Amino acid sequence: MILKRAVWFIRGIFRAFFGGLVDPFRIAVRERELLYLLIRRDFVARTSGTVIGWGWMIAQPALQVVGFWFLLELVLQVRLPGRVSYLEYYLTGILPWLMLNEILMRSVYVLDEFSPIFKKSRFPLSVLPLVPVLSAGMIHASIFALVAGALGGLADAATALALSAGMLLWLLPAAYLFSITGVMLRDFRQILPFLLNLAMYVTPIMYLPEMLPQAIKPALAFNPFADLMALIHAGLQGLSWDSGNVFRPVVLWAVLLLLSRILFRRAEPYVREML
Repeated sequence: MILKRAVWFIRGIFRAFFGGLVDPFRIAVRERELLYLLIRRDFVARTSGTVIGWGWMIAQPALQVVGFWFLLELVLQVRLPGRVSYLEYYLTGILPWLMLNEILMRSVYVLDEFSPIFKKSRFPLSVLPLVPVLSAGMIHASIFALVAGALGGLADAATALALSAGMLLWLLPAAYLFSITGVMLRDFRQILPFLLNLAMYVTPIMYLPEMLPQAIKPALAFNPFADLMALIHAGLQGLSWDSGNVFRPVVLWAVLLLLSRILFRRAEPYVREML
């Protein structure tokens, strides 16, 4: 009996993992027309009534980048040891971070944002967490590729697109998990901006890992964002990385994939009532 239950448990884990991996792609293909309309509606809603319209989709991240660059390079005059210029290192880290930040921040509100639609009709809720992932991904990945291409050529632009695709895949489970958590635990919405700001400052985006005090460096092993940045800088700038930079994010991704699959499916029937 115990062995049979263990087999059923392991089988359930594999089903949840496989479902969490395949379902977003299956939903994206099946609901592609709806997804296109939702993303288009999202772009229009965010830029309607403005003078430059869709230009704000590029201007907003550009202004954030310029603001941080002005503070760090011109005011504080931060310099990096080695062959990589500070501007190149900074842009390579901050552009993917802005994509990650926008996806996670918008995921906690996405079910509320579209609640007027699914309250009035039968609507596949599982398509909604894909909206911030794809809308932010299209904008920020394009900017990242253009900047990488300007700095290093077409090969770096292609690498930037590949790295962005990998980040989007890694962020998919978090988008589903955060969308449900934002509804079930609304305090999470209030603390998330602080957590993401804190994560940005403790992640080697504006400085090299080697610039940290020796006593703090081991703590980077507990920061999955630091691993992502190490892989991004290694891919575009040839900086050092190790197997732990791959292993830790993959393990976290697998855990989030299981959690997001289980929690989203169980909470989905109650979301309409709660909103």
